[in-house]
Amino acid sequence: MKSLELWQSVNADRQWKEWLNKKGNDGTLIDTDDNVSFIDTETKKAVKITYEPNGKHEFEHWNSDFDSDEYKIDVLNIVFSNIEKAKSELPSILSNFNKN
Repeated sequence: MKSLELWQSVNADRQWKEWLNKKGNDGTLIDTDDNVSFIDTETKKAVKITYEPNGKHEFEHWNSDFDSDEYKIDVLNIVFSNIEKAKSELPSILSNFNKN
């Protein structure tokens, strides 16, 4: 999965936990779409990454909110088709997202 490969390429400086990811009984990801998401419940921030191999965006990102029953979560959404571009741009975007 390119989305997971992108996430693993980033040396995250905090404890992110898997969020909204579907897994099989053996623990492997089974999403039919190539996307993953992770959450930091302490800071109420999440990252959702989607790989679209035939997508029109080499690398795009935006922020949105997710309202849970417990609290509002600030979400960084990432969509990409070019993994090399995504790997070069994600670290600084994630760093800025973490600072806010």
